[in-house]
Amino acid sequence: MRIFDVKSYNLIEDTIDGKDRGSVNYQESKVIIDGKNSKRYGLMSNTIHNSSTNWTYIEAKIDSISGMNGLLHISDNDTNKMQDFVEFGIEDGVLKVFTASGVGNWQGKNVQFPCALRVETSPYYANGRNIRFYCNDELVYALWENKEIKEKDYKLFLYGYGNSVTKWDWIKLRQEHFTDVAGPNFEGGTLPNDWEISSLNHGEFGIVDSHDGFCKIHGKEGSRFGVGTMSYENSDIKPFKFVAKLDRVIGLNGLLHLTTSEPHGDFINFLEYGVENGNLKIFTPAGSWTGNKVDLPVRLEIELYPSKEGRRDLVFICNGEPVYTMDNYSYLENKEIRAFIYGYGDTTTVWDYVDGYQISNWEIDGTNAWGTVVQDEDSEAISGRYLCNIKVDKSNNGKLGISQRGIDIIDGHKYEISAWIKAEGEITGVDFSLISDDNGFSKRDIYANKKNSNLSSVMKKIYFYTNTK
Repeated sequence: MRIFDVKSYNLIEDTIDGKDRGSVNYQESKVIIDGKNSKRYGLMSNTIHNSSTNWTYIEAKIDSISGMNGLLHISDNDTNKMQDFVEFGIEDGVLKVFTASGVGNWQGKNVQFPCALRVETSPYYANGRNIRFYCNDELVYALWENKEIKEKDYKLFLYGYGNSVTKWDWIKLRQEHFTDVAGPNFEGGTLPNDWEISSLNHGEFGIVDSHDGFCKIHGKEGSRFGVGTMSYENSDIKPFKFVAKLDRVIGLNGLLHLTTSEPHGDFINFLEYGVENGNLKIFTPAGSWTGNKVDLPVRLEIELYPSKEGRRDLVFICNGEPVYTMDNYSYLENKEIRAFIYGYGDTTTVWDYVDGYQISNWEIDGTNAWGTVVQDEDSEAISGRYLCNIKVDKSNNGKLGISQRGIDIIDGHKYEISAWIKAEGEITGVDFSLISDDNGFSKRDIYANKKNSNLSSVMKKIYFYTNTK
């Protein structure tokens, strides 16, 4: 679990109502916000990018409240942040939702501390946003077609009203890309048309309960009953990512099943990744792998690299960190791929979303510099078996490196970049740049540039925070 790290989200002390200031203190990886005599004083996040395709997930764990309340306040970038907003938190020991207009205000149950709060916001659709509220991973309330988080960038603000003192353990902000409005994240009142009910081994059918952002699958004894997607287009040049969020397993396991076979239940060309008996699990025609224990909910990702001579390289990711790799995997043909989710037998599984899409690959880039860019096997590799080794032999005020296209760069926004890096020889620094994707390298516009000169011979994760001009 990520500890409270103010730098990771560019959180700054701020007030949204009045000039009086409170205080913010950090103790043992936690933050304490004391409103003192102010009205609303706390921590303001970096800008959250408004997107037509991404859902936004805002999570925070609150340990204690002394005073009236502790709230997650979501509003746009305008000066008057009390004009259009949505708030979720705890007031007088009770869960509450507040809106600027008062429409949709809600009071829930009493809660115990510590308490994990989560707000999920959809893209801004024609009639507004869908917003869901969770307490300790349980859906407690929802707002449909809400227009009080406007169709623009917005921010998160943590605070307690007046002289409230709130203690926060951690915070997470992330966005999940979806290729369709309803299908991947099970929006609507029934199972979206993108999915079909089936049994991989032609067993008995169970029950599917899908609506409002989740899909619950009740299996049948001896059956691999679940729901499957339509085919995803295969690519010869770009990697493909499948991502799924598994919220709950009651029974044996919850598995994401990928196949290139027709029909898709022949168990000849397939791959499965999920959780079984509380551990990460992978099944293939050649055998299985058991990983570490993992808490639910869990985000599962599989990165599939293009097929070369009938074989693929695979990376398995859990909650953003690589956990296992397979090289030259031969059981997913160079064909369209289908996804299927289920739990074996009479297991009940609950899924938040499932999606698949192409991701950009890295390529050699630069000008006025000469050297080599190769992939070398290295035991320190975090993702897979290989490291990208960039060696500059000669430079005429130029650069040699790797680049990735397809990043949506918007003027005036802040970006976070992270990488696992180590240095060798005389090299002690590395440059990260956000640049335009046109003209030659030397003629591209540089939107942002950051240099880190604190590298060593030990592999470590480095974060870069950049501001575009």
